[in-house]
Amino acid sequence: MKITFNKEGLTGDNLKLVEDLEKRFVDLPEGKDPAEQLRSIGLLDTDGKATVDLDKLKTLLGDDDKGIRSILKAQGEAIAALGEKGKDNQPKSVGEQIRAWKEENKDALASIKEGTKADLKPLQVRAPITMTVGASAINPVPYYIDKGAEVIDLVRKKPTFWEMLRKGRTSLSSFPWVNKTNKQGNAAFIGEGVLKPLASFELTPEISNAKKVAERMKASTELLYDVEGMETLITDELRYEVMMAANAAVLTGVASSTSPAGVTTIASPYSLTTVKTPNPNNSDAVRAAKAQLISLNFDRDIVAFVNPIDAANMDLAKANNSGVYMLPPFTTADGRVIAGVPVIEDNNIAVGYLLIGDMSKYKVLIYQDFFVAWGWENDDFSKNLVTVIGEMRLHQYSSANWAGAFIYDTFANIKTLLTPAA
Repeated sequence: MKITFNKEGLTGDNLKLVEDLEKRFVDLPEGKDPAEQLRSIGLLDTDGKATVDLDKLKTLLGDDDKGIRSILKAQGEAIAALGEKGKDNQPKSVGEQIRAWKEENKDALASIKEGTKADLKPLQVRAPITMTVGASAINPVPYYIDKGAEVIDLVRKKPTFWEMLRKGRTSLSSFPWVNKTNKQGNAAFIGEGVLKPLASFELTPEISNAKKVAERMKASTELLYDVEGMETLITDELRYEVMMAANAAVLTGVASSTSPAGVTTIASPYSLTTVKTPNPNNSDAVRAAKAQLISLNFDRDIVAFVNPIDAANMDLAKANNSGVYMLPPFTTADGRVIAGVPVIEDNNIAVGYLLIGDMSKYKVLIYQDFFVAWGWENDDFSKNLVTVIGEMRLHQYSSANWAGAFIYDTFANIKTLLTPAA
């Protein structure tokens, strides 16, 4: 059914508007009443005569803020804006952040390419402090990884001791604390009218300056584009290396302006001479070391660390070569708790050594979380190389008042002191 409108007196844009409207009603679906449809929108009167209200049509179809087309256009723009905003809020891969960083700094990069010095804004990517995987890639690695090949990490030591440390957080690059020292005098019972005993102490300040642990790697931009997840592999490898360096420092580091004091360097040797037992074994050594700590009033959070070889020898100890396993009464059935002291197997402890102490007396405060920064240095840009830096800044401190809170000695030395004189 064809619908026509009275176009008498219409010219120009008004005439075109009505003609375009007529074209829309050339083919109406079967079973639909066109008159009812036109009447519902005010384009047909009750007598069936077509009428055109140009003002209504312009409002309905026009481009002003009341027109349907304007409203739909505004809605579309709003929806698109929300979509873009949603994209911005979505987590981005390191590759996406690198590409965005390159776009943001394209003018500076162009200047560098032309030989003109320019400042580049560094890109920083936060990463949690947990080690996962690390790898390097050579052809045809991109093909295999694209096909879902698993990347097998190197079999290496883990930062066991670092993970066991209590850690806090601080916003101070220089962290102070105060030791109570030079205590003199004691309280005493006295008679009436007698001068009270005099006591005193001094307060001595100490300070820790944040120490930085870092490593860098280089990767070609082609590698980052070709190997899916290469950014993650690089980040995880940097994280592992930084955590292992931190682990080594808090274990054996010699205190300096750039390195914290390792716990083994502030620990004391075993020296208790009043605990004796015939044929002492490694479990006896742990028990005796705990006694030394308790006698010095360090009793809050005692943990022992031993090499896996020594842990195995502790498990396999037998009585007098009888073939019967010896389980001291102060040892749990699995041998992992001795007199209430957890025994941690740690490959970072040398074979034959025992590290034991009150873990609450060795403090680590994170000043700057581990992060990775991506950028160019020197001639990297001209070589299509990206430099990746992983670093962390921290404080480590142990009060001079806590001397004796850790014992680091060989099992052999401890067992010698445990053996009764002939």
